[in-house]
This record gives sequence, structure tokens and C-alpha cells, in this order.
Amino acid sequence: MLKDQLNPALVWANWYYFRPGESVSFQTVESVCILWSARGSGVIRSAGQDFEVGPGSVLVLPWKHDIYYRADRVSPFQLGTLHVVPNLDTPSGKIELGVGTQIGDGLFGKSERKNNPNTVLNHPAYYDSSSLPARNLIQLGGYSIQIFQDGETSSEILRSLGYLLYLESGAMHPARDSTSPAALTAMKEFMLQNLARPISADDIAFAARISLSSAQRLFVRHEGVTPKTWLSRVRLQQASFLLQTTNLRMGEVAFQSGFRDALYFSKVFRERFGVPPSKFAARGEVGPESTE
Repeated sequence: MLKDQLNPALVWANWYYFRPGESVSFQTVESVCILWSARGSGVIRSAGQDFEVGPGSVLVLPWKHDIYYRADRVSPFQLGTLHVVPNLDTPSGKIELGVGTQIGDGLFGKSERKNNPNTVLNHPAYYDSSSLPARNLIQLGGYSIQIFQDGETSSEILRSLGYLLYLESGAMHPARDSTSPAALTAMKEFMLQNLARPISADDIAFAARISLSSAQRLFVRHEGVTPKTWLSRVRLQQASFLLQTTNLRMGEVAFQSGFRDALYFSKVFRERFGVPPSKFAARGEVGPESTE
């Protein structure tokens, strides 16, 4: 399996508050970097391209990218910033926090920090605020930053978050078509509007008035997964959002996210995020000493 062939890890996560009109640049950054604006706007330039980054939009930059930031003079952006090393070998088991640049930080050029040679992420990828990848990355990113702020950066957690972020960034997906057929959009909208109730494969196909086999082919071609897998991912993201933003009990979160079996919900949530729902909600309880 691909997960067994990679050793990604999250090595840094923080908020950066820009001053009006502030500009910052780095010639080479040894990470896959995920950026999004929580508020405000500005321009980020990388690989000769300019990207207008505003609230909710996400930019993913490949290994050893260059970057230039320029914040808006009136409403400067506040950026969430994540750095993932695709292949990080740590014989001691301890992950050294920080990202390598050419500014003599001591991490640049370390032999244990490598790219994934099979990555499909070789140039910047931009996701607007309405896209599912943007929503997924922002939710995971906010949680990741909180983990760093709380100092709960065990190697196990950093590995789990690194894998999830690397997966969601698109670096491990085959190239997909840039267009989204109307039938695919109809199926996604149907699932998003009905997350809390049971949805069958036939229901999904019927929403687009196409056959079940056609529905399967559309999802695999454009999303790289089946409709069932896509739905499960969205439900888990919905659950993670509710856990972070409400005081709902675990069973209520599961039910509102479309899971009727609380034990199954806990199992698949842990497989997805690396921690059980109770610890994800508490956040501060997740620590290096955790053995769950």
C-alpha cells in the first residue's frame, strides 16, 4: 500500500499575521507547504505564478518551492501555514520540528528529509473556497495548528497528521480532469444536503439520473475514489467540524454526521485522524504519553 511506502510527517504549523503591505520571500523551502487565509487577502508568488489568496482559498506548494508573499495594504492576510516532509526517516523516532530553507537554519539539506519521487504534485495547486479539498485542508490545518500551539507534538501525531495532509493536498492522487460534469456535481450536492440521513449507492446515482455503474465511473475518474468513500470522507470532516465547534455529545455528533453506530463511528474516525473522537474534541488531552 502507498501508506507503507511513505513516511510523511508534519514538521511545522502556525499562524502568520502580516502587516499591511508586508512582503516576505524564500528562495527554497524543503517542504510541501499548505497555505490558506483565515482573513484578509494578498498575493503569493511561486514557480513564476501569482495567486490571489483570500479567505477560504488554499494553496499547496510542492517540495523545494520558492515563495514570495505580499499582503494587501488595506486588509492583509492572516495565513495558516503547514509544512509536511513527504519522506522523513527518523532512526531515533523523534521528529525535529521546523522547516529547511536556505537561510542557514540547520535543517536545510538534511539527508533524512526527502521528497516522494512518485508524487504528482510538481507545481502549485490552488483550491478555491467552495471546493472540498479546501474545506478538508482548512479543517485539518486548524486542528494541526492547535496541536502545535498546545505543544502536543508527539511523533505519532505528527506522522498521522502528515499522512492525512499529504493525502488531502493531492500529492498522492493521480492526475484528475479539471472539469466536473454536471452529473458529478449533482451527486455531490445531494450527499452534502443529506449527510445526516442514510444514503444508498442507488440514491446517489438517482440524484443525477444516471446508472449506478456510471456514477461509480464518474467518481473514480474525477475524484479517485468511489461515491461511498467520498461520502465517508465528507461525513468524517463534518464530524471533525462539529467536535471542534460545538458541545454536542459524541453520539449526537455521529448521528448528525450520518453514522448510526457510535462504535463504528469511533473506529473510522480514529483510522482517519489518528486519534479517537473524544481526544480530537478535547485536543489538549492528546499528548506524547498517549498510547490509545
